[in-house]
Amino acid sequence: MPALGAIAKRINGKNKRKEKKHNAPRFEPQDATVSEEEQKSRDQTRDQEFGAHYHHGKTRLGKFLQLIDPFIIVLIAVNALMMGLGTFDFVEDNQTVNETFELVDQIFLIIFTIEVTLNATHYMR
Repeated sequence: MPALGAIAKRINGKNKRKEKKHNAPRFEPQDATVSEEEQKSRDQTRDQEFGAHYHHGKTRLGKFLQLIDPFIIVLIAVNALMMGLGTFDFVEDNQTVNETFELVDQIFLIIFTIEVTLNATHYMR
């Protein structure tokens, strides 16, 4: 049976670990008065402490991806709606409507494949 002192040390050690998690450094948003060199220094410090994270906007491709993100989200929602409608009988019974749904599905597939390829290319850089 462990001594009470050893139990108290374990409890205090666990509490200190919890405190450290809550006191993690916080980075303030980029301030217009901060020089570009100082901001780069802050970014490097953050990347070293937390590891490099996926971030849009640092390259032309990243800026383009950041620009099209809302458009892609809308396309995902429309595609989900179309997939839901595609299960109804009026789509499956009517050959013309079914072919239209398949064509639109192929277009969505091409757009999403291009977007994923661009994201992977940006991430690899």
